[in-house]
Amino acid sequence: MNLWIIYDKERYLRNQSFAERLKRSFEKRDISAQIIKNGIISSRQAFPDAAVMRCVNEDLSLFLENKGVRVFNSSQISRICNDKWKTYQFISQLGIPVLPICLIDRKSSLSHYWSFPFVMKSRFGHGGTEVFWINNHLSYQQAWDQIQDKTVILQKPASNLGKDVRVYVIGGKIVLAMLRESSKDFRSNYCLGGRASIYKLNSKEKEMIDPILQALPFDFVGIDFLFDHDKMIFNEIEDVVGCRMVYSLTDFDLAQQYADYIENENRNNPKITDRPINQKTEG
Repeated sequence: MNLWIIYDKERYLRNQSFAERLKRSFEKRDISAQIIKNGIISSRQAFPDAAVMRCVNEDLSLFLENKGVRVFNSSQISRICNDKWKTYQFISQLGIPVLPICLIDRKSSLSHYWSFPFVMKSRFGHGGTEVFWINNHLSYQQAWDQIQDKTVILQKPASNLGKDVRVYVIGGKIVLAMLRESSKDFRSNYCLGGRASIYKLNSKEKEMIDPILQALPFDFVGIDFLFDHDKMIFNEIEDVVGCRMVYSLTDFDLAQQYADYIENENRNNPKITDRPINQKTEG
């Protein structure tokens, strides 16, 4: 089995340690793994059996799939999970509770929406970047100045600020949940200075997550939940999920678990390049 681990330049520089861990994990299994560091490939190259996408590039994922390469995560997951608006639409159809949201452009009038304060998000942002606390018209305009997208998402704030849970999923199964908290920022991301610890999901929380796992063909993602009136509520899905806090604070080796899963997938389904989304819930 030959495999590519594909990063864009920026993500590779931030996550080189995980990239190398993943490469070593494959090599222990006699899987030839090559790290592609700039997210650019040539159609003249000999294509691998599989590719691990550690960058956001739906077009590249689809191109590889059309060449018969099994892509982890698939272009389907990239298409839905890297667009927050599509993610919210999909999750809402599953009956999963989400905070009130709307999609607006620069010409939209705020008078049609709820009053201050609210959260403003880039539609395609990641890792807590381009997420702003808006408490007046000035902060609203200043946020637009920092966002490249033509449309943004406005979201009603959760009642429990600076607290969320990231659920790590490999092969459609929960492997770990981490609680992230911040006393200084409404965002609790570990990379932004938040604290983190292992979180034990209760039965009701697992029941809420299960329809998401059943509806989408996840290979390796993080599903993030906020807390509203002390109850978990869906926030977003990270397709290229970060792992730094896991390795900093726990003994879990996500690279080993991901390599195990990919090896088993290749052994059991060597010709599979894609898995369909549950058609009953596709938006």
